[in-house]
Amino acid sequence: MYEGIRYPIMESRIDWLTATSSDPARRSVLGSFGKALLAEERVEGNDQTPFTAHGATGNRCGHVEVAEGSEWSLLRVRSDLAHRVAPAIATWSDRWTRVDYCVTIIAPPVDFDPTEDYWAEWHRLWPDSRQRSVLGRYQDTRMGRTIYIGKRASAIYNRCYNKHVESRGRYPPGSWRWEVELKKERANLERDAWINGPRSNSSIASVVAHGWSRQHLTVPWQTEIVSLPSGRVRRRSDADRRLSWYERQVAPTIAQVIAARGRRAVMESLGLWDT
Repeated sequence: MYEGIRYPIMESRIDWLTATSSDPARRSVLGSFGKALLAEERVEGNDQTPFTAHGATGNRCGHVEVAEGSEWSLLRVRSDLAHRVAPAIATWSDRWTRVDYCVTIIAPPVDFDPTEDYWAEWHRLWPDSRQRSVLGRYQDTRMGRTIYIGKRASAIYNRCYNKHVESRGRYPPGSWRWEVELKKERANLERDAWINGPRSNSSIASVVAHGWSRQHLTVPWQTEIVSLPSGRVRRRSDADRRLSWYERQVAPTIAQVIAARGRRAVMESLGLWDT
């Protein structure tokens, strides 16, 4: 389907990582490492709130969740931070229970929609309706169009969606994201691989491509050579989201009050007037 089509890869990395440790020494280090990541997320402007998982208690902040129990510790990290800290987590954990790999490409914004292409190709490959329950698609205002293969509880779960829409414009038009979600023993095999050294961008792109090729579906990028741009999309913090909300919801109201009562009256009411 996409043979001969090679769009540039914007990013190829881990997007989600959940790890646990029950060894006394390792679980202590894993918990401490998680708390250090929580501190980094607070500095970035994120709020910290309580977090519980299977009887263990801890905190979540930004893209990090940490929980510690009497016999084990859990650390969950998302987004590009997960990729950055994966080697350390592999060292100080006993198991990976979930790891998501992602590839984001830049395609021409017009006339490219892999959710439509995969839907048509899947029904051509599997005319038997009993096979179609494995494939699904949906559309909403937040994610845009998304197509997925498998069930969320499966060891391997694939999805593809419009990253430009899902990110609300932080990714440029034409950005499409492919993800492979690995769980159970399949995720723990990845931990073993990372202990021997981090996966390269090309290796991750190959893992994602394989997740789709095992369903006889191709991907529109070249996995042998991955050249990534030097820049990256900045992760949004809770403070960033509040600023966006202020701009959309608060700024128009303040502008009306300033027009009626003056800037000083508004600043004084907010406790921001410096005399």
